[in-house]
Amino acid sequence: MGFLIEKSGEERGFNRPHICLDESCFMLFTSYRREYFDEGGSFECWGRLTKTHEFQHEETTHRNTHSHCIFTPLKGMIRFFLNAEDAWMDIQGYQTVIRDCKKPWVCEACGVRGDSTRSGVTQYSDDRRLCDMCSVREEYRRFDEEKGKWMPRRIHNME
Repeated sequence: MGFLIEKSGEERGFNRPHICLDESCFMLFTSYRREYFDEGGSFECWGRLTKTHEFQHEETTHRNTHSHCIFTPLKGMIRFFLNAEDAWMDIQGYQTVIRDCKKPWVCEACGVRGDSTRSGVTQYSDDRRLCDMCSVREEYRRFDEEKGKWMPRRIHNME
């Protein structure tokens, strides 16, 4: 037997999407931000259903206990009903995509190699790919002694 999350997404600081399809859904997590939505952004939301959603196909009953909603400006709101097995399959699929996205990157200045899933080579807004050392040397980054952290030095491609 698993465990149930006791506090809803709202109780943990998430805002329920204003276009939520089911106010009775116990929201667990969402990437929704109203200001991002208003600018044309997408979001996803996951929640526990208050009543199990069942359907029968031939001789198999499929019981869904959770909901996963996706909103995109292109397609609007899409709602999926799922259970633990469905969620596990989603995890496997996403992990496969993440592994497939590991593209080798090469620092344009010195040639050191990295990949898109670890620190080492950063792609900047002007499409330059630089390692950490060359980012400092070419003044993309600097260490702020007062704040004690690395900061962008300047914004490139700004007129």
